[in-house]
Amino acid sequence: MVQATDSQATEYDRPTDLPALLAAVRWQDSLLQMYRVFYLLVQCTLLLTGVGMAGMTFLLSLPDKALAWVLLCLLGGAAQFIGSRLNAVVRARARDVHYWQLKVLEAESRGQRPHFFSDFKLWQVQLRGLSGTGDLRADDDLSLSTLISSSEITRGFLDRTLPKSLGVVWLCLILASTGSLVMTTLSQYPI
Repeated sequence: MVQATDSQATEYDRPTDLPALLAAVRWQDSLLQMYRVFYLLVQCTLLLTGVGMAGMTFLLSLPDKALAWVLLCLLGGAAQFIGSRLNAVVRARARDVHYWQLKVLEAESRGQRPHFFSDFKLWQVQLRGLSGTGDLRADDDLSLSTLISSSEITRGFLDRTLPKSLGVVWLCLILASTGSLVMTTLSQYPI
């Protein structure tokens, strides 16, 4: 593919048509939401299976309890591996959405009307109380990154905090199951 320089930029290289840019944002954001749903579906399914396996470590007797514990540890490791790979895909798609949102904001800042997207982003920034925004309007000279940063609260939770929290839940399941296994093993030997 031939890259055009700034002086040779085509409409495809630098789209300025606001409806086309908004369509690109919708398309990328739709993919992002589908990837997030898939990620959560896979993680919830694996976690539910893990809870069942952890329950088995409390209900079974030795040596079946030890086998259930080993399977739980393997499932937890697999869940973390799969989750990290899927989360990387989700985060990459979030960067794609960010790119197209910046393009829309750039087009709106060049005077294209209406400023629906900029107005919405301003509303988000002001609602979330990000510092230094005051009574801004879409017509004001703004830092585009300040407007996009309003999305970081949700992205931070879904793309960083939630995966870490799932890892903590897995760790708790494995530790509880380990405790059950140790207590059952120790109860086999009288003091």
